[in-house]
Amino acid sequence: MGQRAKKLTTGGLTAAAAVVALYLASVVPTMTIALTAIAGVLLVFDIVRYGRVFSFGVYAVTCILAFLLLPSKIPAVWFALLFGIYPILKHIFEGCRSRGVEWLFKVLYVVAALSIMLFALRAVLPLPAFVTEHVVLVYPIFLVAFFLYDVAFTRLIGELIRRFPKR
Repeated sequence: MGQRAKKLTTGGLTAAAAVVALYLASVVPTMTIALTAIAGVLLVFDIVRYGRVFSFGVYAVTCILAFLLLPSKIPAVWFALLFGIYPILKHIFEGCRSRGVEWLFKVLYVVAALSIMLFALRAVLPLPAFVTEHVVLVYPIFLVAFFLYDVAFTRLIGELIRRFPKR
């Protein structure tokens, strides 16, 4: 199999697996965030092997399929605004020379994405009372969870780079 065919096959399989995870997230509402995060993690393999540009294509295909096929669009929104695009943005942000600037970009992005998601979700369906009554607490809780996610994500990427070096 040629390199281009292998690359496209890998991207297609990644998009398909991500859509399956997002579908499960839409039918099992208690697992929405976890399964959507898993769908985003699937893109890491393509970023490590084929770079940001190719991975952005896989991300775009996954978003389109998710919005077309999922019975509930909430996981598609989470994927499109945060968990799907974040692996690509993480790769860009970590190209900064300063760790402080890198984390500033990450925090600004997550706060912006969370704000957009809360606004978008509020327009579609009622948010839980805790979120609407304590929105000031939602941001710090989400940022702590995001920090833990990012650290685990960094370790996963390191392991993938070690096991599957670019050829």
